[in-house]
Amino acid sequence: MTAIFKRELKSYFTNMIGYVIVAALSFLLGLFFCIYNIRNGYPYFGYAVSGVVPYLMVVMPILTMKCFSDERKSKTDQLLLTSPATVSQIVMGKFMSMVTVFAVPVIIACVYPLFLGAKAHSFAIDYSCIFAFFLLGCAYIAIGMFISSLTESQIISAVVTFIVFFIFYLMSMVTGFIPSASYVNAAGFTVAALIFAVVVRNVTSNLVAALITFVCLAGGIWILFAVKADIYYGSLAKVLSAVSFSDGISYFVSGIFDVKAVIMFVSVIVLFVFLTTQSIQKRRWN
Repeated sequence: MTAIFKRELKSYFTNMIGYVIVAALSFLLGLFFCIYNIRNGYPYFGYAVSGVVPYLMVVMPILTMKCFSDERKSKTDQLLLTSPATVSQIVMGKFMSMVTVFAVPVIIACVYPLFLGAKAHSFAIDYSCIFAFFLLGCAYIAIGMFISSLTESQIISAVVTFIVFFIFYLMSMVTGFIPSASYVNAAGFTVAALIFAVVVRNVTSNLVAALITFVCLAGGIWILFAVKADIYYGSLAKVLSAVSFSDGISYFVSGIFDVKAVIMFVSVIVLFVFLTTQSIQKRRWN
């Protein structure tokens, strides 16, 4: 894994992508620090961090789009897949290299709260916001890496990744338009089960497994609906709000260390790293 990590990290600073990412995020963090904290006099650096969050939707696809797509297009993935390294080591090496690139501007951002001359309470809020920002970036990296593993086109990878990020970002806004009726929410969970089955199909190339997954999930959803329909009342909006990335950051800015958001970010990272591993494992056997 170490060799892959060094190789990938070096590649990011050879083709300028690493420098662009570091420069763009450092500039945005510095800009919002000047706007919110210096000009407007806000006491917490968390406001500047929250201002940069929407721009991660644009920056992160650039960072992740080439990690596996470029390997597939240039056929160099065959060298990786026939190397002594396991698929898990390959995926983690690439993931950690992208996290390292992202960590550089985050480390730089840790200096800004020191200029505010804040007290211990303010430092706790500021650095918890930076920590949440870092976890959010890692979650974006894991999602983008998985999407990159599904295609050999960097452009398609970047566009699809941006769309997925945008959906996650708007999650809390969309929940207000979802009807609370139980049957509507049950139908929404059925659609989610179908999407999950499609992911299973793409990852495993096993149509039977995907169909069984969908039938089991959908069957369970509607059996529960028949037994106790009230349990679905307004439940879809609550679930979508729970996985809203923007809400996860906003609580930290408000001075609340949101354990649920930390668990959500870590869960997303683990899930998509696992899905990427399975996707590459499928390609290795093919």
